[in-house]
Amino acid sequence: MVQGEPTLDVPMDDCPGEIGVICFRVSIIPEKQKETVNAEKEPVKEPEKKEEVKAEEQPKGPEETEDFISLDQIQVPESFLQTRPNPYKTQLVIDHVKQAGILDEPITINRETKVLTDGYRRYIVAEKLNMKIVPVMYEKISVES
Repeated sequence: MVQGEPTLDVPMDDCPGEIGVICFRVSIIPEKQKETVNAEKEPVKEPEKKEEVKAEEQPKGPEETEDFISLDQIQVPESFLQTRPNPYKTQLVIDHVKQAGILDEPITINRETKVLTDGYRRYIVAEKLNMKIVPVMYEKISVES
């Protein structure tokens, strides 16, 4: 997704005439669609097909994913439960998951306690979409001198 606002590097007074605007849309093709496109282009041999099935069995996750755990194992602190994330932004994450098939970032938890430390919106999205297994990364513990 590309976000931003249009800008003009020259003053409006120095722009005689009209200003043209170029728009474009970038779409992400989910992995299953890529495999379908590749299968149509090249015939697949039997041994390669078995390897593809094994790759599909493994859950896929966003970059920085360290592990996959059950959503039930994550403990949500009271401080998070007392807040309500912006519904618009939550819907954007839901739309991303529906299109891409994965969360945009892993949920951050404490390694030992499984307490949520970051990614409450992603946790809520995973609940709403009935995701059983979610990608997580573990909280980075800083050593103070």
